[in-house]
Amino acid sequence: MTPRTRTPHGFTMVELMVALTVGGIAISSIYAIGAASTQNFRQQQRVSATQSSLRAAMNQIKRDFARAGYLGTPRVEQIGERCGVTGPIGAPLDDASRAAETGRLAAISAYTEIAEKPDALDPDDLNPWATVSDVTLMGNFATSGEYGGIALSVDGKTVNVPSTSQSFRRDFSSWYTAGVRTAGVCNESALLAAFTPGRIVRVRALNDLSHFTTITDASCPNVADVPAVITLDTPVPSTCVADTGWISPINTIRYHAVDATDDETSRIGANLVAVLRRTEVDPEKKGDPLEVPEGGSSRVVDDRAILDLVTRFNVRFLMRRTTGTSPTAVDFAPAEELAVNTNPERIRGVIIELAARTAEYEADLPAVFGPRRRPFRMSTTNAGARTRMLRAELLLPNIAMKRY
Repeated sequence: MTPRTRTPHGFTMVELMVALTVGGIAISSIYAIGAASTQNFRQQQRVSATQSSLRAAMNQIKRDFARAGYLGTPRVEQIGERCGVTGPIGAPLDDASRAAETGRLAAISAYTEIAEKPDALDPDDLNPWATVSDVTLMGNFATSGEYGGIALSVDGKTVNVPSTSQSFRRDFSSWYTAGVRTAGVCNESALLAAFTPGRIVRVRALNDLSHFTTITDASCPNVADVPAVITLDTPVPSTCVADTGWISPINTIRYHAVDATDDETSRIGANLVAVLRRTEVDPEKKGDPLEVPEGGSSRVVDDRAILDLVTRFNVRFLMRRTTGTSPTAVDFAPAEELAVNTNPERIRGVIIELAARTAEYEADLPAVFGPRRRPFRMSTTNAGARTRMLRAELLLPNIAMKRY
């Protein structure tokens, strides 16, 4: 009788060790690939968020620059632009004091090519390319147009604006009351939002000369077809030779890079935060935000960060040649700061460079840093944040003088 052969069961120790080793390698590889993919995905999310913020900020800047001088003036000191002297706003100045005068009225009313960087932007000065400009624009940023058919009071300080014109009705009339269709009546809150006390206003006469002064009050009754009333700080001079014409508000918008507030830093969730601010400033002080009385105190009209973690904001202007007769001739070299501040009516275009970095930085980035290589250096070792940069070139048609 042949004995039965027993079939072995289970694995040997060697087989188990080999299987565990291969399995461990496979799991480690999958984990490493997953971790790398997750890290790369998060990096791309941060870069994408930065890119989106950068594009939104650049679009806002381009819109504002395109409206610089719109329904305002390229430079009020230019002969033929105004009628009479209006005090500190638009007062005649010599060339040496124009750039420093805080009350000067012009489409580009203040420009600093290389301004002082915020402390949080590049505290150790590791990125020489990270520079910022400071620029103040003036023009009608509040409404779609100007409003005609105005009538002046005897003293020239009160302007009655008819509410029956199509332009006025488009911007300031309400056509529904409690959901019921009614005759258009003036929306006083909309009127005050445009003709805010403290803003500059332009009154343009039929002889095409303008008077520039500040608004002290604006009101309109809740009655159809009754004129709105704009009160001026200084009277329209008789040299405007008209008791009718057009009126439009003029905003003073400043773009400047500053350290973020505590609330903004907390919202962004990062240390060392610099932001690009868009501020409507007091036209006679230029550095202070415009404030209006409200409820026994005051309210800042507009002061907000349009780009977080800014690393570069450079503005360079292209100007008409000072020689020759062609009004379209342009020097395609960036204009000097003094030339811009002295003769903004010569400006024909602007080049804007804007860059921002991600909120988090990475401990291992290439050793070569710069705006075109993307990283923003955060320490003397290989640590930095990823950056994105946009560049735009715009024509500025509103700044060109009609008679220049």
